[in-house]
Amino acid sequence: MIRFFTNFCDHAQQILNSNEISGFDGIVYNRREFRSPFHQSLDLCLSDPEKVQIIVESYESHLQGCLSIEERVVVEKWILQNVSLLGSLSFFAVWEEHPSLELQKILETYPKQIQAFLHPIHDFQKAQLEESAKDASKIFHIVIITTGGGGGHKNHAEGIAQILQKFPHRYRVTVIDVAPILKKSDAIYLMTGRLNSEEVYDQVFQQHKEIELAHRLWALNRELRRFIPDCTLRDLKKVIRPLHADLIISTCHFLPRDLEVGASLGVPIRFAHCDYELSWALMPLIYTANSQLVKLWLPDSDPELLTSISSQLKTELMNGLEFEHNPIEIDLRFGSRISQAIEYPGYATRSSYKREYDPVEIQKIRKRLYIKPDQVVIPIQMGRQGVANIFAIVKILNESISIDYGCNIILPIFCGKNTLLRKQLTNYLVKSTRHPQIQFRVLSEVSQELSADYMKVSRAEVIKPGGATTAEAGKMGLFALIIVDSSHNWEGCNKNWLVRRNLGIHVENMESLPKILQAVVKTKASRAVEVIDAETEIPKLVDKAVTQSRIFQVSRLTSEITQLDHHEYFSSKLLQFIEAFPFEEYRVYSIPEEGSFYLDSIGDWIKDRLRQGENCELQIKALLQKYCKPGSHVIDVGAHIGIHSMRMARFVGPEGKVSSFEPQPKTVRELIMNRRRNGHTNMQIFPVALGNANGSVELSPLLEGNEGGTSIGKGGSGYFAPLRTLDSFQFSDVSLMKVDVELMEDAFLEGAKNTIIRNKPVILIEIMAGHDHAVATGEIRQRIDNTIHFLEQLGYVVERIHDCDYIAIPQVIKSKL
Repeated sequence: MIRFFTNFCDHAQQILNSNEISGFDGIVYNRREFRSPFHQSLDLCLSDPEKVQIIVESYESHLQGCLSIEERVVVEKWILQNVSLLGSLSFFAVWEEHPSLELQKILETYPKQIQAFLHPIHDFQKAQLEESAKDASKIFHIVIITTGGGGGHKNHAEGIAQILQKFPHRYRVTVIDVAPILKKSDAIYLMTGRLNSEEVYDQVFQQHKEIELAHRLWALNRELRRFIPDCTLRDLKKVIRPLHADLIISTCHFLPRDLEVGASLGVPIRFAHCDYELSWALMPLIYTANSQLVKLWLPDSDPELLTSISSQLKTELMNGLEFEHNPIEIDLRFGSRISQAIEYPGYATRSSYKREYDPVEIQKIRKRLYIKPDQVVIPIQMGRQGVANIFAIVKILNESISIDYGCNIILPIFCGKNTLLRKQLTNYLVKSTRHPQIQFRVLSEVSQELSADYMKVSRAEVIKPGGATTAEAGKMGLFALIIVDSSHNWEGCNKNWLVRRNLGIHVENMESLPKILQAVVKTKASRAVEVIDAETEIPKLVDKAVTQSRIFQVSRLTSEITQLDHHEYFSSKLLQFIEAFPFEEYRVYSIPEEGSFYLDSIGDWIKDRLRQGENCELQIKALLQKYCKPGSHVIDVGAHIGIHSMRMARFVGPEGKVSSFEPQPKTVRELIMNRRRNGHTNMQIFPVALGNANGSVELSPLLEGNEGGTSIGKGGSGYFAPLRTLDSFQFSDVSLMKVDVELMEDAFLEGAKNTIIRNKPVILIEIMAGHDHAVATGEIRQRIDNTIHFLEQLGYVVERIHDCDYIAIPQVIKSKL
C-alpha cells in the first residue's frame, strides 16, 4: 500500500497538468474553471460549491469593484477565515467587534456595499434554515458526527450516544460516520479506489508513521480539487437537515466544515475533544464563532490542559509569528475567550468500561477468562497507531529471561483487525523460547465487553496513550506503562495527564520495560482516581444546549429580526444580549387560549399570574377583541413580554399587523422569544422608547418585584435606548392603540398627536399607574384630568375601565355604539 501511494504521488504532476483525469471507476473529471484565485481559495476552504459560488458572485457584484488592491487583500483574507459562518449572527458579531484597523476603515467606508454583499448569502442561509425547521417536540434529537479515521473519535461518539440513550423519553440519538460521505467526493479515493483522506490519517499517518507521505497525499487531494469538487459539507448537510437536529456533537477532527453545518442549519454544535489537550485546531472555532453557537468539550478541567496551549500562544506572540488559522491575528483576550467557549463534560467511555469493585464478580470474570488466582494480568493495548511497537514489546518481554517477576503474568495482546500482526506474533511465539513466568494471549478483534473484562481484573496495562485508552484507564483507575510516539503530539498530552494523576509511568525506552513491569507487578498500584462523571455532566450540558436550540437558533433568530423588525434599532450589543438568552433561568408555561411563555422566577405582576396558569387582564382582552379591526394595524406601546401583543396579533389576523414597542433590553429579549415560540409573524418589535422627541434616553433599572412597572425614569441603568415620537413612524390604518408607559402618558401623547388625529384609533391607556382617581392627591388628580382633557380635545370620549385603566373612543365611533 505504501509503495502504491508513493508511486501515485510521484506521478501526480503529470496528472495535474492534464485537462481531464479518470477515476478508478472510469469516471472522467474535467478541469474546473474558477473565476479568480480568490474563488479557488474559497473552494478549498468550504466543501460546498453552491455556497462558494453565491459568495463569489455576490463579492464580485457588490463589493470587489469599490475596493483598492490592498483593501481586497484584507477583505478576501477575512472572508476566507470566516467563511464557515457567513450569514449567521456569529459572523456579524465577529465582523463588527474584532476587525483589524484596516478592516475597520473598510467597514466605515463601504457600509452599503458590504450589506449588499452579505444579503444574498443571508438569503441562501435563510432558505437552508427554513428547510431544517422543526415542530416543537418533547424529545430532543441529538446528532453525533464522528469518523473512523481514529479509534478514539468513534469510541467517544459511541460513549456519548450510550449515555444519552439511557434517556429515551428525552433524547433521540443519531450517530453519523462521515467516512462514507467523504468518499463520495474525496479526490484521493476517487482516483485510487483505496483510501480517502481520513483513512490516510488512520493507516498512512498513524499506523505506518509515513508522515511525509501522508502530507503529500493531503496536499495532492487539495490540488485535485481543480478537477473534482469537494462536496462533503453539502452532502453532510443533506443528511442532517431532514433529521431536524436540536444539537450537533462532533468528535471529528474539528474542521470548519463541521462548524458550517451548525451555522447553516441554525443548530448549536459542541466539539467533543478526544484527547487531554486543547488543540490548535480548535482555535479558529473559538475566535470565529460566538459561545452560544459553539462550545468546546474537554475531557477534564485540569488547568494543565490550557497551560500547554497558552504557552504555545505566548511563544508565537514573542516570536512575532502569524497564527495562520486565527481570524483575529491573536488578541490578548485569549483567556476570557477560552473560558466562555469551554465546557467540561468528562470523557464518555463506552458503557462496558467501568471499574468493578465486587470481589465475587471479579472472581467470576477471572474464571470466565481462565485466569488462575496466582496470575497477574497486564494487557497490551497499543491502538492502531501503535501496532509497529507491539512486536518489539513482545520480543523484549519474552526475552527478558534474567528478570524474576515474582509471579505468573498473563499478557493479552489486542491486535484488533490487524490479522497480519496476529499472524506474525503467533509465528514468533511458536518458534521462540518463552519466558517461564509470562503467558501471551494473542487476541484478534474482540468485543468491548471482553476487552473491559480483561481490564477489570488487571494490575496494570501497557498502552499507547490514545484519547479513548487514556480515558478508560482513568475511569477504571488502571495504572499504565506508557509508550509515546514523538510524531503524535497529542500522545504527550495524554501521557502527561496520566502521570499527573499517578495513573501511569512513561517508558522512555523499550529496554527498560521489563524492569518497570517487574516493579509494577510487585507493588500494587493505587487504583483510586477522581475524574469528571461524564454520565452526569453530559446530560446536563446537552439539556442546556437543546433548551436553547428549541427556539433560539442563532442564525434563524437573526433572520427573523431582519425580516420582521426594523433591525436598524437593534444595535450589535442588543443582538448579542438577545443571543445570550439564559434558558437555564426560564421555564415554559402554557396558558389556555393565550399560548406559551418563557418566564423566569423574578417578581412581576403579569408573570406571577401566568406562572400560576391564570389568564390576566381579561377586561382588556375583551376590549382588544372588540376593537381590533381584522386586517388593520394596531400598536402596543409598552408591550412587556407580549401577552397583549399576541392577543392583538390573533385578533387582527394574518393580514393585520402589530407594532410592539418595548425599550427595556431584558423585556425585549423575552418578548422576542415569546413571539418566536408562538409563531406570531405579524408582530413587529421595536426596542424603542416613545416620547415627545427624537434622540436617545438612559433607561431606569428594572423595578425590583415588578419589572413591568418600570418607567423610563431618570436613568441609572447605563443602557441608552433609542427615543422616538410615534409620529416619526408615519403609521397608517391604525385601528387601536394600547398604551402602558408608566407615568409618561403626556409625553407619549404629545409625540403621537398627529398619528391619533390621522387614524382616530381606539386607545386603551393606563393613566398614572398605581393611582386611583377617587382617592388620589390633588396633584395626581390634576395630572390624570390633564391627560383625559388632552384626549377629549382630540375628539375622544374617555371612560374609566378599572383602577387606572381607561378607554378613549373617537366620538364618531361612540355615536354609532
